[in-house]
Order: sequence, then structure tokens, then C-alpha cells
Amino acid sequence: MTELDGAVYTVVTDHFKQDLREFYARSNFYLVAQAALLAAFFGRRSPEPYANVMLVAIGLVTALFWLCVTHSTVFWIRRWREQVLRVSRELDRRFDAYAQAESPHRHLRAVRESPEDMTKWLPAVFVAAWVAILVFAFFGQGMPSSLPPASPVY
Repeated sequence: MTELDGAVYTVVTDHFKQDLREFYARSNFYLVAQAALLAAFFGRRSPEPYANVMLVAIGLVTALFWLCVTHSTVFWIRRWREQVLRVSRELDRRFDAYAQAESPHRHLRAVRESPEDMTKWLPAVFVAAWVAILVFAFFGQGMPSSLPPASPVY
């Protein structure tokens, strides 16, 4: 293995690791944003129905955008994982750690054990929550603005 081969391997694995870090950083940002929007919705004191609908709309659009970003990112993570495996196999068996971690039955365990595959569906939970809030608001008992105010914690 030449020095250039080692540099190629390092670049490919570093890019893969950076994509993973960015995936989780983005997911954490959107998770905090969604939690803040839900807290603002349920903790509001505004009797204005338009403000409530706007908050739900912002939450729903943000969750849909998060869903699209997450699925796109998982696509690129898979592509870089494949590149790491390919380069790992081509260079040397000593660098075959990534290939050894991928079992021949990967297709059976992908959704169950891959954190990215599980995390990419988290935005769908928020989309469903915002849609449920909208349905409840329009077809249920009205917007849950009639919730009793939160009692102070002493």
C-alpha cells in the first residue's frame, strides 16, 4: 500500500465521518426547534385562533422540511459508506474494518440496527403530531386553547 492509497482512504473515511456528524447535528437542531414549537403551542396564552394555526403551520412545514433533509442526508451517508467499503476492500485487508462490520445479512438488519435509518423517521412522528393537532383543531373540540393554565411548580 502506498502513501497515496493511505491518503485516499483517510479522505474517504473522513468525509463519511463528517457526513455522519452533520446528520446528527442537523437532527438535533430540528429536534430542539420542534420541541420549542410544541412547547410554544401548548404553553401559549393567546386566544387568537390565527396565531395558533400559524404556529401549527410553521411546525408542520418545519417537520416536513426536516423529513426531506434527513432522507436526503441518509442517501448520501449510504453512498459514502459504500465508497468506504469499496476503498477498504481495494487497498488492503488490514483496512477492511468497515467491510467486516457490514454483515452479509445487512439488508435484514438495516432498519432495525442502523441509527441513521431509525433517526430518519423521527421527523415523520412530528409531522403526524402536527397533523393530529390540526385535525383536532378543525374537526375536534376546537383548538386546545381551552386547556387549563399550567399550575405553578413550587
